[in-house]
Amino acid sequence: MRRNLVALTLYFAVLFLATVAVYRKPIFEDNFDVFPYLGCVHLHSSTDASTIHHATYAEAEAHIPSAAYATLATEASEYRRDIASNPLHFAEILPFYNGRFLFVELVAALHFGPLHMPPLAAIAFVSACSYLVLGTILFVWLARYLEIVYSAPFAILLMLSAPIMRVGRTPTPDALSAVFVVLALFLGLETRSPFWCCLLLLVSIFVRTDNVILAAAMIFYFAFLSEKNLSMPRLHATTLLFLAAGSVLLIDRCSGSYGWAMLFHHTFISAVTNPAETLVRVSPKEYIVQLVSGSLSKSSSMILFIIVGAIGLLASSGLKTSRTLRDLGAILFAVTAMRYVLFPSLLDRHYAAFYIVWSIVMFVGLAPVLGIARAENRERLPAMDSMLVAK
Repeated sequence: MRRNLVALTLYFAVLFLATVAVYRKPIFEDNFDVFPYLGCVHLHSSTDASTIHHATYAEAEAHIPSAAYATLATEASEYRRDIASNPLHFAEILPFYNGRFLFVELVAALHFGPLHMPPLAAIAFVSACSYLVLGTILFVWLARYLEIVYSAPFAILLMLSAPIMRVGRTPTPDALSAVFVVLALFLGLETRSPFWCCLLLLVSIFVRTDNVILAAAMIFYFAFLSEKNLSMPRLHATTLLFLAAGSVLLIDRCSGSYGWAMLFHHTFISAVTNPAETLVRVSPKEYIVQLVSGSLSKSSSMILFIIVGAIGLLASSGLKTSRTLRDLGAILFAVTAMRYVLFPSLLDRHYAAFYIVWSIVMFVGLAPVLGIARAENRERLPAMDSMLVAK
């Protein structure tokens, strides 16, 4: 009991200090997205392009380190120089970002509400708080299977890893999206609440619309593939699928989305300074080139965490208590493939929730082998039983 209390205290002390560090040291290098997110926040106080543009760049120049600001605003490319000097073109790129409704509204509430936080500080605050919540969910989830004295170091090891810390330090919606996803999956599988899982995943679509893929996959799993105590009536599942699709259509409509082809072209092929005035198409060759080049990215930790997930699936193959976790790990592999086909990018911040869940699957799968599982969850693997019988 004493060891568990010490481990618990140390874990949350380290997590809190890490959260403070994450908040105080946001990553701005190579993160141009912070400018349009600031612009989306300023849309709440004005619809004049020049006013929004001036407020955005004044805020950024005042709070972003000068070297990073110069690179982001003027030095990196002709596209960024054009956006920095042309308020109308800046206004035209905002629909690429304004669909992250919950994130933008939360930042706006922190800025225009009683706290009056500067927009850039509010964005960093949301990401840092999301990092803290992720660490809490991770610990609670692991502690259901592992003794606390072991779940604490495993959890802090993951939370201090470069990909997870980076998502907390990056002022974008990705950390908030990861919170909704991980919490939804925890509630769905660990508390046997498929309704709350699906509801939170539907809400997460308003943070990142590509979460619709995971939402659809989990709804299908609960309706057709899950254990009986996790099953969902198919009529309910059909209704939720329509709600998920309708949410994406509503977001695209309200944000003024330019469609998949423009987003793909703008992100991977050539940035478009005036998307509202431009028509683009993506040729099969362009798509295949990006599909191949995206998979060869050396800056992503995806391969490492795919291996982590695969180890978890193999280690948990003989454990009854981790069947749902094993199913979840496999679902995330399928969702990763579908997301990549739709949008061939393997940025770590887009997959932080998946990295966390795959790590949980591995820790839980290896726990009985290492002898660190909670007493009520200890199970012998078939291979170990065979060895005992042979002796």
